[in-house]
Amino acid sequence: MLGLFGFVGIVFFFRELGAAGIGVYYTLLAGAKLGITIQSGVTSAIRKRISEVDSDQRRYLGLGIITWASVSILAAGVVLVGGQLLRSHIDGPEYLPGGVAMLASLGLFTLINQIFIGIGNPGKANWTDALRSIVMFGAQVGLLVLGYMQFGLIAGFVVGNVVVAASVFALIRIRPKLPSMVEIRRTLKFAKWSLPSGILNNVYTRLDVFVLWWFIGPTAVGLYEPALRLTIPATFVAASISQSLVVKSSGLDSQNRSVVGDLENSLKFAGLLAVPIFFGSLAISESLMSIIFGPTASAASTALVGLALFQVFSSYWKVFGSVIDGVDRPDLSVKIGLITVTFNVPVALVLVDQYGLEGVVAATVLAELFRIALGWLTVTDLFENPDFPIEIVQQLFAGLLMFAVVKAISVTNVVTIDSVLPLGAVVLVGSMVYFSVLTVVSRQFRHTIQAVFADTIPL
Repeated sequence: MLGLFGFVGIVFFFRELGAAGIGVYYTLLAGAKLGITIQSGVTSAIRKRISEVDSDQRRYLGLGIITWASVSILAAGVVLVGGQLLRSHIDGPEYLPGGVAMLASLGLFTLINQIFIGIGNPGKANWTDALRSIVMFGAQVGLLVLGYMQFGLIAGFVVGNVVVAASVFALIRIRPKLPSMVEIRRTLKFAKWSLPSGILNNVYTRLDVFVLWWFIGPTAVGLYEPALRLTIPATFVAASISQSLVVKSSGLDSQNRSVVGDLENSLKFAGLLAVPIFFGSLAISESLMSIIFGPTASAASTALVGLALFQVFSSYWKVFGSVIDGVDRPDLSVKIGLITVTFNVPVALVLVDQYGLEGVVAATVLAELFRIALGWLTVTDLFENPDFPIEIVQQLFAGLLMFAVVKAISVTNVVTIDSVLPLGAVVLVGSMVYFSVLTVVSRQFRHTIQAVFADTIPL
């Protein structure tokens, strides 16, 4: 649901505002998400503490509100002082106050929803998050139709966060109280590793946007974000696997049992969707961007291929990261994050000067490959050497055959890819080729399909 609204939103916004228009909004959004990193680390710790029996929920809520207010005021001060210094360099300085409003509203919703989870409503919290997306999308579309342009996207984002946060606050029925040193110390103790890890992860994931915005401008950001959104489904399988892998590896490690078997099984399927999405992007990147987002988006076709490759690497890192977290080594996650960011920053700065948008994407791909190498070295140091799964090679083989078929269709004009329906047909053919080949060459994949659909698909 959330992914669908996000994708439909960016397609609509791009077609209405163009790359430069949405580039401003997504730069501010990246800044807001980076700005609340410290608050998010504290809020996660508060969620943990408030869920404990006999905790004073009012004091923890009070601590959360103090943290949120402090971060919001600090952000306003930074914009007030730093904004004057940046006005000569950046495009659209008049949007900076809107960025502060986005940060404050996002921080408020994050706090209230985490409290909602902490008091025992994790399932309902997913629905409140979905409701926020619906309200936000509706407000943004309405304001955009009324002619508010970028300000409409900013205001709609704020409205969605504030309206749903206020509604959830009414549901939790907890009134804040000033925290004591007990609550502060217990919260900071839990946040000791989650806070630096969150900061590094946010810097790493937002780095591309800030480098593009600073050196090229919002138009580059407006091309980058649609290409990135188009590759998000590549991580769905890996994300699902990693969530359960953290829990499973934690349980096994607590019993002094090996987690290598689960690590190997997870690696077998982490790239199941990422691989065909990469090869599909490689075959028809320009058609994908221009048909879905409009002709001007074709300028990001090369970036789409790079970001699809990044998602392949990212899928495997999710497995390594989940195992490392599962065996309770957050210190290693922080070290890997610090080394990766230290590698990524100078490479991005060098390549953006030479190759622009494509250079920044290339730097991100190299950094993620570097992070995988660090992850592999870490898990082989922690455990016995895991075997390299042959299933990865089989998926790459199926992806290559899929690429050959899709590219042949595209080059020979067997199907003229000039609108959504022909594009969908080619994507469907490519998917059928990929999964058919994989079914033939991979015994593990056949067994998995048989286990899931044993009653309907006899294999």
